[in-house]
Amino acid sequence: MILSASLGAGHDGAAAELARRLAARGYQARVEDYLAHFPLGIGRLIRGVYAAQLRLAPWAYEATFRVWYLGRPVRWLLTAALHVLTSRRLRRLLSEPGVCGVVCTYPLQSLVLGRARRRGRMAVPLATFITDFGVHPLWIEPGVDLTVCVHEHSAAEARRRA
Repeated sequence: MILSASLGAGHDGAAAELARRLAARGYQARVEDYLAHFPLGIGRLIRGVYAAQLRLAPWAYEATFRVWYLGRPVRWLLTAALHVLTSRRLRRLLSEPGVCGVVCTYPLQSLVLGRARRRGRMAVPLATFITDFGVHPLWIEPGVDLTVCVHEHSAAEARRRA
C-alpha cells in the first residue's frame, strides 16, 4: 500500500513512480490518497486551503511550514488531531487482504501510522519516502521502520534529526 496526498504533483508523482517500479518487479501496489480518508470533506478543505495559500498568500504557506519547527507540543497536537480524524479509516484500509507493507509519500500519514506502529496497533512494516530535499520535523517519526530520501543530503539531514 502506498499512501500519498493529492497536494500538488510531488507526493502523487513519487507514489506513482514507486508503484510503477514495484509492478515492474512483479509486486502489486495500490496508491491511496490520504486526504480521501478524512471525514466530512476535510481532505478537500485541506487541498483547497493549500492551493489558495500557494496562489494567493505564499507567506501563509511559509508561516505554516515554520510552525512545525516550534517543537514537540505543536507536533503532538497535530498528531493527536490527525489520529482522531483518520486512524480508524487508515486501520480499516490497511487491514485489507494482501497489505504486507506501507510506504508514505506525505508526512502527515507517517505521523498517524508511526504512532500506531509504536503502540503495536499496526503489524505491517512502515516506510516513509521523503519527497523533499529539505527535511522538516514532520518527516521524522520514530515509529517508522525505514526512511528513504531522494538525495544523500536529505538522508544526512534525516539521520541528524532522528
